[in-house]
Amino acid sequence: MTQHMPAKSKTIIISCISVLAAGIGSGAAASDGLLASAVVTRQVTETGSRIAWGHAEAELAQPLEAILPIVEDYARYEEFMPNFRRSRLLAQRGTRARVYMEVSAAAGALTLWGQLDLREWADGETDARIIEAQLLEGNIDVFRAEWRLEPTADGSHTRVSFTILVDPDLPLPASLISRENERAARRSIEALRGHLERKLP
Repeated sequence: MTQHMPAKSKTIIISCISVLAAGIGSGAAASDGLLASAVVTRQVTETGSRIAWGHAEAELAQPLEAILPIVEDYARYEEFMPNFRRSRLLAQRGTRARVYMEVSAAAGALTLWGQLDLREWADGETDARIIEAQLLEGNIDVFRAEWRLEPTADGSHTRVSFTILVDPDLPLPASLISRENERAARRSIEALRGHLERKLP
C-alpha cells in the first residue's frame, strides 16, 4: 500500500482490509435460526508466508441450491455486506469471472479496492461447489480466498466454509494480521447466514 498513515490508524485499517477480502463488516452477526452447527474457526499456516490463512465453517439448514446463487452473485455483494461501496461484475465467461470490489475504511477516509479473478468448480467426490478468488490488482499486496459449499443431511443442509489469506503489507505483527484473517472468515459465514435468514418467508 502506497499511502502512509499513523500507527493508530493502521490498526483500524487492517481490520477493514480483512473486510475487503471477505466481503464482511462488523455487526454482520445474525440469530442462530439457520445454524445447524456452531461456527468453527482456525488459522492455517501458508508455506513461505509469515501470515496464516483464516478458516471458518458451519452447517447451515438450507440446501446448496439455495446458498450457491447468493455466493456466486458477486455483483450484489454490496447489497448486504457492510462497508462495501461497490461490487461490480466486469466480465464473465462460464465459471470464470472478473469482479471489482471497493470498500470504505477508516471512517470513510480511505477506499480499499481490488480486481479479483474468481473461478467456480465442482468436486466430483463430495458434490461440493468451490469458488476460488485471487487478486489481480489493487491497493493491497496479497489476497486469496475460497468458498466451499458441500451438501449434507441428504441434501437438506449445506456445510459452508470460507478460507482467506490477506497480507496488506503494513508494518504490523504477523500474528495480528493472521487473527484478522480468522475473524474475517467467521464474519463471512455470519453475513451469509444473516442474508439467508432475511430472505426466509
